[in-house]
Amino acid sequence: MKRAAILVVSFVTHALVLPVSHSQWQPTKGPYGGFVRSIASLGTDVFAGTASGVFRTADNGRNWEPSYTSPYLPEVYALAVTGSDIYAGMLGGGVLRSTDNGTTWIATG
Repeated sequence: MKRAAILVVSFVTHALVLPVSHSQWQPTKGPYGGFVRSIASLGTDVFAGTASGVFRTADNGRNWEPSYTSPYLPEVYALAVTGSDIYAGMLGGGVLRSTDNGTTWIATG
């Protein structure tokens, strides 16, 4: 009897919690730069590393703009934030750093 009660409580708990946890994700309009390989936030901005560079949104994903693109289209595989700096690790090596919230980027290695 105790085992049946535990199963019922477990089932009800999962039935109530799972729909709520899935409803937190919403599709956005972009970024349009291929697959998103990494994501990071700095302040209220969110950055996405893609096959076409770094994209930024300041409005919770409603609009995305290129933060870093180049004619060579570096594939960005990793993003990291430390303090007020954001770093982008590129395919094949190399790291870019922005100290101004993604407005400009400098190669650091």
